[in-house]
Amino acid sequence: MLIGRITGWILVAVAIVMASAEAVLAFGLKHHTGIATGEVVTLLTGGVPASAGPHESLLANAEHLLMQMPAWVVIGALGTILLLICRRRHRRFIFVRR
Repeated sequence: MLIGRITGWILVAVAIVMASAEAVLAFGLKHHTGIATGEVVTLLTGGVPASAGPHESLLANAEHLLMQMPAWVVIGALGTILLLICRRRHRRFIFVRR
């Protein structure tokens, strides 16, 4: 659980850095398009993610939509979900022995 929390905090920190970098680039003079999740996946895996065709399944269309989203949104959501799953849970004892 500790490794999950540490990884979650790292992912949230990376998402904040990516979002702030995109905000700085958006104020620049040139036209800036955000970094899509598909571009990050391509950089990490070395391969292009498969694109969904017009008659693909709902899961393939959802994956295509996810790959088009900004990378900081997806990485931040993954970090937040990981933090929620791996959080400390305090045990509550209903029956107390005396």
